[in-house]
Amino acid sequence: MKYTLTAALCAALLLPALGQAQSGSNSFHGLYEATVVANTAEIVIYSGLNGKNTCIYLDYSARTSRTAVFAVNAAGQFSFTFNPGGQTASGTLTETGFSGTVAGRSFSGTRYFMDGRSNALQGAYSGWAWKNDTGALGIITWISSPTGKAYLHMDFNTTIDGGSGTMGTGGTFSIKSVLDGFLYNNSAPSGDGHFLLVDGQAEGSFYVGNNAYIYFQVNRKNSTYRLLNVSTRGTVGTGTGVMIAGFVVGGGGKRVVVRALGPTLTGFGVAGALADPQLEIYNSGGTLLASNDNWQAGPTVNQVTGAGLAPANASESALGITLEPGSYTAVVKGVGNTTGVALVEVYEID
Repeated sequence: MKYTLTAALCAALLLPALGQAQSGSNSFHGLYEATVVANTAEIVIYSGLNGKNTCIYLDYSARTSRTAVFAVNAAGQFSFTFNPGGQTASGTLTETGFSGTVAGRSFSGTRYFMDGRSNALQGAYSGWAWKNDTGALGIITWISSPTGKAYLHMDFNTTIDGGSGTMGTGGTFSIKSVLDGFLYNNSAPSGDGHFLLVDGQAEGSFYVGNNAYIYFQVNRKNSTYRLLNVSTRGTVGTGTGVMIAGFVVGGGGKRVVVRALGPTLTGFGVAGALADPQLEIYNSGGTLLASNDNWQAGPTVNQVTGAGLAPANASESALGITLEPGSYTAVVKGVGNTTGVALVEVYEID
């Protein structure tokens, strides 16, 4: 995902991590998690910037782990078959979640945006694994979620295993195997398995019993870091002299809060603050998407307060809004053609 603010704000809301370039187009970037059957089966999908999407499906009752890389169309729809296994999955990704069927079972779950605030190791990884007791080489797929969960799939030709568990911000993890319920790695003599990320590559090891370990090295497909807020202060006039801040959302849908503050500035020693700011959001075609005068009377007051961004003064404006990729303009006016100094802000809230 990449979200940038341009024009009047001239700053980045979201930048790709570790020098990874953005490629392809997909409005559904992020991670999707769902429980298929309680305590039995779960599915996770990572939707990447390059148009490739990774799925891990874990079925503890059938003792199977499956993975696939697949395409999503412009409407968010997907359909694919796991190989090996032959099970099929189909469904739809949306702005807030996903739903569908996998192996004949229905599921629905939540979409999470990937970022580095809660866990710098989150993202999707793929690479190679090596078992020290047998010398076997295998393919490994790993997905680390913003919710603190970790999903694993390993294919050693003769043995396919995987599981899910917890992933700490420091890189330690504990994974329950779908094959035998063994915990990778709470019982390891040297402690939990570890996950070390350097320049987009991760390596680590985990205990698999009988003094045997699996060592792995993987490449991170995509992950992102975010700048949370951009703001600018200026004089609000009338007519063509209103305050205008342009910004761009690119890569996928994004929930933001936009605020227009005036009276609050007085408390910071700003003279001539705008007494009653009014906020309007337009798309690149000039269509008015949303407007607000007094934030407490607005239709998105719960989004604003839920994000902890309630303005200090009741006459100030704030809007919570979900925006798809494109260019947008925040316009600040004074109610009744009043003038003064105002602050316009854009916050990423998810």
